[in-house]
Amino acid sequence: MRIGTKIFIILAVLAGGGALGFYFYQAPPAQLVLSTDTVWATTAGNSLIISNRVVVPAGATLTIKPGTTVLFRPRAGLTIRGRLLAEGAEQSRIRLARPRVPFKLWAGIRFENATNENRLTHIDIESAGSEGLAIYATNATVTIEHARFFGALRGVIRTVDSSLILRRSVVDPVGDNEIINARRPPVGGVFLIEGNTFYPNFGYKDVIDVADCHPPRATPRFLDNLFLGSGDDGIDVDKGIAYIAGNIFVNFNLSGHKKYADGISSGGGGKLMVTNNLFVGNDAAVMISEGGHVTLLNNTFYRNRNNVVSLDERNSGPGGVTMRDCLLWQNGPTFEFAERATELVVSNSYLPEAAQWPGQGNQTGDPRFLDPANGNFQLAADSPAAGRGATIDAQRFPRGLTVECR
Repeated sequence: MRIGTKIFIILAVLAGGGALGFYFYQAPPAQLVLSTDTVWATTAGNSLIISNRVVVPAGATLTIKPGTTVLFRPRAGLTIRGRLLAEGAEQSRIRLARPRVPFKLWAGIRFENATNENRLTHIDIESAGSEGLAIYATNATVTIEHARFFGALRGVIRTVDSSLILRRSVVDPVGDNEIINARRPPVGGVFLIEGNTFYPNFGYKDVIDVADCHPPRATPRFLDNLFLGSGDDGIDVDKGIAYIAGNIFVNFNLSGHKKYADGISSGGGGKLMVTNNLFVGNDAAVMISEGGHVTLLNNTFYRNRNNVVSLDERNSGPGGVTMRDCLLWQNGPTFEFAERATELVVSNSYLPEAAQWPGQGNQTGDPRFLDPANGNFQLAADSPAAGRGATIDAQRFPRGLTVECR
């Protein structure tokens, strides 16, 4: 491995396994600042071991080649003020992890004023977060694709004043923290969460919490993700707007002091466009409060036990809803706190209380899903509810999943 102009190669015995392998090892001081563009690469079966925090200064680039394994000792990590290009390949993934022993987390990656696009693709990030998170970005631009996050205990990603793209990645269960926390996506930037799978976190925590995203700041977009539950909300948007489309929310059930957990939640005057999503087996599907408004178009709601849409939270102030072309079946009451709503408009939807909104094209009855017990919420060819609800491919619903309807 080359750091600056020095090369270190050490022959070592793999801990625990006894097998011989080549380790590339640099023992830097507490902080090592790279002096030039640097490339990290290892051959199959070999690892680069980092013992302290490596800083990539402004104007420099750290490139990690496909197939490279980097092992960070406890509290070691990366600080990127220049640029990081860690671009693996489908059959040659990059791995950032800790050694087998000691069993302690490494610090993760910090992006500080790193405004050139940083790219992490086809990469596994394991057991990061000794200082809080696997990835922290402030005034930075980060794109992550085809990643997998293992062993996080305190959350995975936090961004402040930063652009983030997270695509086609998998986040394994994490500890009692939000998986993604974002504040103030920048004007002219992007905040896109697309095609990912989020396994549950633990305790009373949201999966994704984003705030302070009113125009002209970048609009957060959540597209085609699979959310597999939490003790609080799936997506929580406060003080801003968001576009949420094509997602599946399942098993958001109470694990805290609130009355219930929600697939989507918004307060602080949030404005949400929610279209073509599937909500199954949650305490509630959507909560809107504090003067916010949610527009629900062509969504499917099935067996959400407490209610479908709540229009207030702990008397914090009501919100409003516009519902059109939605499909509801075997849920609790459609609305909670409807009498408090700032606005409540329902049209052309298939729901049990259709008679409460006469003349708006609403209907009631069995919509005739093809196979809801096995996750197929497509409608039969002769369904009376045709044209309503989500059009999500049934194959996207996880096979063998137990829906925690209570």
